[in-house]
Amino acid sequence: MEIGIAVFVIVWLYFTVKARNRKKEHDATIAELTKKLSASEYAMVSVQTDSNNKLKQFEAKYLELAIEYERLINKYNSLIENIESSKSLTELKKEVLDEGSKSIESNSKILPVLYFPVPNRNSTFPNAGSTAFNASQHMYQFTIVNEQGTKARFSFINHELTTKDALNDPQVYLRPVCSYENSISSETKQITTIEEGWAEKNGNVWTVTQKAMIHFEY
Repeated sequence: MEIGIAVFVIVWLYFTVKARNRKKEHDATIAELTKKLSASEYAMVSVQTDSNNKLKQFEAKYLELAIEYERLINKYNSLIENIESSKSLTELKKEVLDEGSKSIESNSKILPVLYFPVPNRNSTFPNAGSTAFNASQHMYQFTIVNEQGTKARFSFINHELTTKDALNDPQVYLRPVCSYENSISSETKQITTIEEGWAEKNGNVWTVTQKAMIHFEY
């Protein structure tokens, strides 16, 4: 009898412990499934949130484009109104042709050219200009720009003889009426005028009002 009770107790304990272990395993499985389910729900919420954000960005961009479209339409209508209220194309064409004719007529005039020798140290030229160029005597070319013959633009004549003389004594031949764009050196071969100077005639003297800009080429 006592042995039967002992066996019963042992069997009961065995199944109780086993049942508890199975319960723990079951609870662990439930917890794992719950965790996975929560992660899936979170992912779904994140995707939904991202979609909502993109939708809002799209709506904002659409509104921006709509506003820009409306602005362009208004600008187009304004241009149409200005064109309709302005001069006719025929009148505009006539004005352009008239202006072009005046410009051609003005440019077709041959401006008088004079040649001058070495300038004075006080930035003047004696009124000894010649209409014929002589390389051994002349260094500067004057182009008269007004009918009175009192204003002219001038440039250095880049000739073999004039360049040689100017490089031998630039303080006399160049400095009084020219500004240097770069440095002069023993390697200089040519002198180029990159910006013409200006002079005005007062009596028998031409006075430089703006020096010419020259460049030394090596």
